[in-house]
Amino acid sequence: MKLELEDRCIKFSFEANMLDYAFICLNTRGFDNFHDLKYWIISFVSFIELYFKYKIQLKDKKKIWENPEKFDNIKHNNADFVSINFAEALKLDKLNKVLTDDEYKLINMFNQIRNKFIHYSLNSDDYMNSGVPTVIKYNDIVTCYEILKRCIMDVYVTIDKYIKLYFENEYNLNYDKIKNYTCPYK
Repeated sequence: MKLELEDRCIKFSFEANMLDYAFICLNTRGFDNFHDLKYWIISFVSFIELYFKYKIQLKDKKKIWENPEKFDNIKHNNADFVSINFAEALKLDKLNKVLTDDEYKLINMFNQIRNKFIHYSLNSDDYMNSGVPTVIKYNDIVTCYEILKRCIMDVYVTIDKYIKLYFENEYNLNYDKIKNYTCPYK
């Protein structure tokens, strides 16, 4: 991350932001309490949303704009636009069939849970009345780790060498470590 004090802004690339969420998930080694699971889900879904948008924009940058007819390359490069939401990114990504139908359903379920956490400050006592599935299955977490791993490996081969270096230094992770990563819950 490059902090420029004279601008009073933080410059953090799209790819670095996306991978930061992924590596938060990879570094979570247990769900000792409800908050660990909550922040893992928020990070996982945030990574997936950015991953979908990343893959879409590789083909056509305009497609991640909420109003693609207003596309402007300078605004795009400065992230000065409103992007599509999670549901639209999921729909566009499904056209590419990167994941299985069951994986898309699982990700959508986790997105619903994430939205409850973010917008309604959901806690474990409220869970039963939320309309969100009350049980997160062990196998769903394992599947999410496998999805996470595949998506990171997919992105890792296309990102800038400086972003790779940042994550190798920051998280002590590289392509081989990601490839050999195993879910801590298996």
